[in-house]
Amino acid sequence: MTNEQHGTLSGAIPLVDITSVCSGDAVDERLAQQVADACSSIGFLTVTGHQVPDALLTEMYDASKAFFALSDEEKDLCNIDGSDGYTGYAGIGRISYSIKGPPNLNEQFHCNRFDTTYDALAAGLSPRAAASQVPNVWPKRPVTFEPAWKAYYAEMERLAADMGRLFAAALAMPSNAFDQFLDDHISNLDCNWYPPQQAEPLPGQVRSRTHVDFSLFTILYQDDAPGGLEVRDRDGTWHALAKIPGAYVVNLGDVMNRLTNDRWKATFHRVVNPPPETRHRDRISIPYFVTAAYDSAIDAFPTCLDNGASHYAPITAGEYAEQRRSGQRGVTTV
Repeated sequence: MTNEQHGTLSGAIPLVDITSVCSGDAVDERLAQQVADACSSIGFLTVTGHQVPDALLTEMYDASKAFFALSDEEKDLCNIDGSDGYTGYAGIGRISYSIKGPPNLNEQFHCNRFDTTYDALAAGLSPRAAASQVPNVWPKRPVTFEPAWKAYYAEMERLAADMGRLFAAALAMPSNAFDQFLDDHISNLDCNWYPPQQAEPLPGQVRSRTHVDFSLFTILYQDDAPGGLEVRDRDGTWHALAKIPGAYVVNLGDVMNRLTNDRWKATFHRVVNPPPETRHRDRISIPYFVTAAYDSAIDAFPTCLDNGASHYAPITAGEYAEQRRSGQRGVTTV
């Protein structure tokens, strides 16, 4: 990292009220411009008015925290060999990244859209798209876990569709421009548990190292425990992202780089360690990685072409995801 400046947010990440969009209203010009400015400058925005029920979020949070409190032996019953940690439970060091260095100091649980390949095929996904999804595995305890996760996943699908309409307006595209990516999406829901740090982290070891997401975009809930998310702006300054009660964080994934021909770009971010005096506290974050339909074509939108040309060769979302996961690009770091 060549520039380790730090700062506070001080307006770097805009706060956007999306009540009108989630109520089904057309996106007004002021809101569209606000989102366009955020996406072109920092690639992150904090949203209120999302209409996710507080009770559902509480159920999701409590069930997830109860699962991570189980013994390692019981959690490992949901550890799927060969899944690269992207389905089921993954302990510290379990996620298969193509980068070297000490593992992230977190445990994770992931679920896909469908429990089985048959379910994916029945929903209309192509055989190749269905085969790309490792079947879900659910813990027996707590008994609230599976229903809470499935209800929350469905709510995130709804919010992702609303965000798609908002992003389309911000790009001067028809309101259904993102439907081709979202109708048969293969999005992934994740919960990160950052356990108390009983020992001094290794040199360079953090809760989650510097990266960009390879989703279309990501919808994130995070609690307010110390040791949270930091975002690096275009000048290389790191900003601690404050937790705003009742708000979600939405950030671009690097698939959006291609769709917008680099008008919008995914932003580097990380999760830092808490100060020594608060290392006894754990932390939870819940990202929903909005992943484009496997067979959809990832090519620049007409409103984003540069003299009629795209900076990137066309590729399907599935091919791009496989490149990233296989290590041809890996998780981008600095």
